[in-house]
Amino acid sequence: VLHLGLGVRTECRSLVTEGLAYLAHSWLPVGGSAELSDASSGKIGVLECFEAARREGRLQQRLVDAWPAVSSLPTGYFQRCMHVFAAVDGSEATADAVAELRTCADRCRLSDDPEAAGAMLLDASLQLFVRSPGNDYFLLHGVTAAFNLGILLPLLEPAVALRACRRMLLALLATYAAQRCPALCPVEECTFWPQGDIGAA
Repeated sequence: VLHLGLGVRTECRSLVTEGLAYLAHSWLPVGGSAELSDASSGKIGVLECFEAARREGRLQQRLVDAWPAVSSLPTGYFQRCMHVFAAVDGSEATADAVAELRTCADRCRLSDDPEAAGAMLLDASLQLFVRSPGNDYFLLHGVTAAFNLGILLPLLEPAVALRACRRMLLALLATYAAQRCPALCPVEECTFWPQGDIGAA
């Protein structure tokens, strides 16, 4: 998504080609391969969903439970976590992790307008990064991915764009769980976060 968004922004055909090839080669169906709805029925805000996942601990526990299914993969820690949340091995433990990830995401209220949904995801990813202890590097990838998704959304059919936003939400939640669901510092104590609504700028 990063390569593809940069290629579109700079009108660089080689980067667009590289981004598409990278997605085709390396994309994992985080949240499972089952079709995603293009409508959101959630009742609470995106950051509230992350806080609920941290407080309840079930998503983190599902990752721990499924770890034996991916621990021998010849890759790094983060990639193993994403394999859990993609359930590519077909085990019951990873299926349970995917089911919990989807349950967490289904509680989130995303706009039915793709541009607004993309903006909500960018705002949430920025807050996750700047309010995380030590400004977690993996959560920074959520910011760059959400930013570049916003570049691509206008190029997609509305229903496809909304499904892309829901897939991005699943990826953000999976990344948050992989990084052990850090507690976020309160906005009023965070010197890096503007006090106004970033979406109003």
